[in-house]
Amino acid sequence: MLKGCSRCILNLCRGDPAPTFDAVLPGLEAMVELLRTQEDPTVLANAAWALSYMTDGGGKKLEKIVETKVVPAAVSLLMHSDAQVALPCVRILASVTTGSDAETQTVIDAGGLEVLRHTMQSAFLSLRKESCWAVSNIAAGSVLQTRQILEAGLLPVVAKILREDDVKVRTEAAWVVTNLTNKMESSSVEWIVNSDLIPLLPLLLKVEEATIVVLMLQFTKNVLNHAKQHYGDKNIVVAKIEESCLDVLEGLQYHKNQIVYKIVNEILEGYFIQDCVEDTLANENSETGSVSIFNF
Repeated sequence: MLKGCSRCILNLCRGDPAPTFDAVLPGLEAMVELLRTQEDPTVLANAAWALSYMTDGGGKKLEKIVETKVVPAAVSLLMHSDAQVALPCVRILASVTTGSDAETQTVIDAGGLEVLRHTMQSAFLSLRKESCWAVSNIAAGSVLQTRQILEAGLLPVVAKILREDDVKVRTEAAWVVTNLTNKMESSSVEWIVNSDLIPLLPLLLKVEEATIVVLMLQFTKNVLNHAKQHYGDKNIVVAKIEESCLDVLEGLQYHKNQIVYKIVNEILEGYFIQDCVEDTLANENSETGSVSIFNF
């Protein structure tokens, strides 16, 4: 009976056109209760998918949804052996994290980051992709929340995804590091320096997917800005990027995508062109001797 009832509510929630939130509200707490109390994978999947459709689109309805304690229930099922249960639970969390910082914090407080670290390494591509989406939403939250992502040990997992995963998952992972560096404290740049992200830039800036290139350029610009504030003008991040991928950045000046062209020129003009000019002048002076432009 529970299978039939939960399936009926699921079909209502995913109707086309989608029903209003008020129309499905009476079934909200019942679906949350099923997540808390049932063990049958079919019932759990039906309830979780219904709730994922209810939370889809975010907005003011999220406040009522969060009040039902759906977040702890969804977090508790992220590690479920059936991906058809885990996947809609990740989508619930991803939708909640599109809301306010307070709503996003409920996911962190329920232990969401620790569990998402595991689902980002799932054998199922869709689960990895949706998990990265949820983390990227959290990364777009408050400064405190970016710090909590770093402390939860997610950077090595994100770096691994960027290095070797499917392009769809890599794109979501690129959003994670870009959103993270948009908001984080400049002192947190040490986490980036000690990660594998900067050494990955030569690879990621050469991919065909323009969205990834744009996101990683924005990440590069963000990190250089944080490093300047934290370390000063001449710093380890500038040195690392210059050594590993300055030639790649210079090559991107001829990229057909205008956003790529704009960001890469901002990076080069802001952090590297003056150094290149100074190096050129130094080389010329060493070859020809220092020549004064004044004659007395």
